Amino acid sequence: MEHKNNSGFTLVELVVVMVIVGILASLAIPGYRKYVGQSRSREGVSLVGAVAQAQRFHYDDLGVFKAIPAGTSNDTGLGVDARGNTYFKTFGVTVSGYGESAQFVVTAPGTDAASSITVTATGGVTFATQIDEGLTNFE
Repeated sequence: MEHKNNSGFTLVELVVVMVIVGILASLAIPGYRKYVGQSRSREGVSLVGAVAQAQRFHYDDLGVFKAIPAGTSNDTGLGVDARGNTYFKTFGVTVSGYGESAQFVVTAPGTDAASSITVTATGGVTFATQIDEGLTNFE
């Protein structure tokens, strides 16, 4: 009687490999999601930074910050255009106070895959612009 030499993997070996791959995937996927979310939010940070810088120039030229309605995608007065963006296509600016106490808040809500992210910037005449990068929403 001849004995066949079966080459290949046993079912137990395949199950062990699948368990290992599953464990590695469960560890890697949350980190990957956070990385993707952070990279998407960078577009928002860039947008609010551009608007904040344009507000500073506007204030230097005219002595006031410019209010912009939420949902604006292109403001020719400030020279900021978000229409080419992928995730942050609109922004808005609220202005409060006068003179030395004047300040502004820029808000850019994310869209599509970044809809859970909102990036804001706060600036004023007497203090530097601070940008909240919205990087806490990734789980």
